[in-house]
Amino acid sequence: MILVRVFVSFAALLLVTQATAGEDWSNWRGPSLNGSTDTKGLPTAWGEDKNIRWKTPLPSWAGSSPVIWADRIFLTTPGAKEIKGEGIARRLRRLQMEGPGGDSLLLLCISRKDGKVLWERPLDKDNKLYGKHNMASPSPVTDGRHVWTLTGTGRLAAFTVDGEKVWERDIQKDYGEFGLYWGYASSPALADDKVIVQVLHGATTKNPSYLAAFDKKTGKTVWRVERKTDATQECPDAYTTPLITKVDGREVIIISGADYVTAHDLADGSEIWRCGGLNPEKAGNYRICGTPIITDGLVIATSRERPMLAIRAGGKGDVSSSNIAWRYDEKKEPDVT
Repeated sequence: MILVRVFVSFAALLLVTQATAGEDWSNWRGPSLNGSTDTKGLPTAWGEDKNIRWKTPLPSWAGSSPVIWADRIFLTTPGAKEIKGEGIARRLRRLQMEGPGGDSLLLLCISRKDGKVLWERPLDKDNKLYGKHNMASPSPVTDGRHVWTLTGTGRLAAFTVDGEKVWERDIQKDYGEFGLYWGYASSPALADDKVIVQVLHGATTKNPSYLAAFDKKTGKTVWRVERKTDATQECPDAYTTPLITKVDGREVIIISGADYVTAHDLADGSEIWRCGGLNPEKAGNYRICGTPIITDGLVIATSRERPMLAIRAGGKGDVSSSNIAWRYDEKKEPDVT
């Protein structure tokens, strides 16, 4: 029996790009919620021995992104995969890329300075492969005192930055099994004292889609609202992450998927507006993977292939006819953006 350990240099690359600036990268897509940074003088090329400060072996591969606060990096990953039998060397690369990793799901804390693993905590078991991702696709989120994780198996948990578990929820047990054709992959978002989670599904379940807020200190449900749609077949499924922003002085949550972009009041989850147009031909396979961004008062939302919509962030009710500033559908966009 051999435990596979995979070398991943992504954490080291993040260290290179962020260490000098001292900028925390607390959530998926970073402080600007769009993957950008104002840091100057960043490297534009890297390789095995170029612009890499250190490398740390991880138990397996995952679709999630590391988050950074001060001198610590937090990331989720499956545990190491057990491989039995002969021909290990020949099978190693194929199993690393095709298999889901080990059965367990873990949270790791790594030193930003030298890549040393400071601590490791179990999150759940029953890791599986769905297409090209496993159950460690949701990225963690941190405020520098605590770190919150969500697995593709529905385990939502909070830890201190020193690794002490504070609370845990099984949202599949509480609110029904996930029913996405390609498996759950949305990352949690942090807003004030709430952890925001979206479950947009329907391809393999009759359970309703929903948006929920959990108290970040206790894990108790603050509110949970059904996110309605008339999307059919695979289209109710979305792999996007909630976008937290301010519109006209009010904190709102913007989510995209199931043929619509919707804005919700952070206070109670109520829907403020919705905009259609992501699936103009009413195709049956228009799942949404690309999380929207907001810039200059416009919500930019992608669809499965086309169109891309720029939606004015204000308004109320159905804004499909009034709030689309522009659309781009000259070329097919990537399925995952």
